[in-house]
Amino acid sequence: MDIVHHTFIGGVGFVALAAQQQELAGLGFLAGSVFPDLDVAFMAGGKRFYLKRHQGPTHSLPCAPLYAAALAAVPALQLGWDWAAFAGLLAGLCVHVLLDLFNTFGIQILWPLTPRRFCLDAVFFIDTVAWMLTLGYFALALTGVAAPGAAALVYAILFAAYVAAKFALHRRIKRRHGVDFAIPSAFNPFGYELARLIDVRL
Repeated sequence: MDIVHHTFIGGVGFVALAAQQQELAGLGFLAGSVFPDLDVAFMAGGKRFYLKRHQGPTHSLPCAPLYAAALAAVPALQLGWDWAAFAGLLAGLCVHVLLDLFNTFGIQILWPLTPRRFCLDAVFFIDTVAWMLTLGYFALALTGVAAPGAAALVYAILFAAYVAAKFALHRRIKRRHGVDFAIPSAFNPFGYELARLIDVRL
């Protein structure tokens, strides 16, 4: 997902949790949903420098509890430690990382245990169906058509089911066509660009 969509997904968590009088947890989820993409600051070093480091250590699951604790410590200086805020931050971080794992770029999800990038390649980082689900949540929850908490649960189930279906379809297409890469389309949920690796020996 792109950073804008991650922000909206964080907003889903905030709206749902705030409706349960858990504003700090909701703010934590929102902040955690955005934090990993703050590596956009690497753009200051140029495009090549940025692309080499994007979705690196900030997308590490082993480091996620440390990031959540560091972020939770900031409001704790004034308000005291709040485990709900920490849990919200950690949940937002983990949701962000897991969603990016299903994208096409590859993330260092196990850093520092290994610098290897992992990528499930199932959903393009901009996906029309995923956006429709997210915007549909806000349309229902903010207009009062559905309770924010119940709508968030349905949204999470539908979103997870969609990503799982895209992952299964991606694997099936690669097997059927015998290709090395099947890059998903942003607009057509059934569209893929297929490619094979070519062994060139001189």
